[in-house]
Formats: sequence, structure tokens, C-alpha cells
Amino acid sequence: MKANRARELSSYAERPEAIEHALALLDLDEPPTAARFRDLCSTAPAPPFRANPEPKQALRAAEIRRKYLRPVPPRAGRERAWAADMVRRADAGERVSKYGLRLAFDALGRQGVVD
Repeated sequence: MKANRARELSSYAERPEAIEHALALLDLDEPPTAARFRDLCSTAPAPPFRANPEPKQALRAAEIRRKYLRPVPPRAGRERAWAADMVRRADAGERVSKYGLRLAFDALGRQGVVD
């Protein structure tokens, strides 16, 4: 008998307010069956929705990004020589890829029309 009641009411183990609701509806002259008590529990109002707090791991990741991943300043000098060379070759009429030319303009900080 106890095993049957435990099986029937196991879904309400995390919702004691549903069991309280069912106890309030009981007729004291006639004890309910396990199935009837389960049905009474199911008539309890749903608990109010509570949004879960933002996961701590996401907050920690954001903190690490702020602390250790600072914006990288653009490099000057030889690191951009490839970009200047590519723009010069494109201006001379040599075939260069549109994507490479767009990267070269971005590296040089220039606006360019890539057809």
C-alpha cells in the first residue's frame, strides 16, 4: 500500500504546495485512494514562474574576457607591408582576389571599392 502511494505521488515530491492543496480538499470522513489523492494534487495551481539567474559560468567568462582580452591595437610598419603591396598591385592592374584586397584595405584602415 505504501509503495503504491509513493509511486502515485512521486511526481509531487518537489511540490509540497500541491500536497498541501490536496490535503485541504480532502473529505475527512472518506480517505481517498492513491489515484484520487494524485488527482487532487493535480488540481493545485501552478507555481509562479521564476526566471533562473544568469549562470555564474557566463559571468566568470565575461570577467575573464574583460580582464585578459584587451583590444589589439593595429600594428604599424612591416606587418602591413603586404596590404600596401596588394593595393599597389591592384592599382597597377594585376589580378588580386577581392577578398584579399578587402583585407588589405581593412589592414590599412582605408575605405576602398572592391568590384
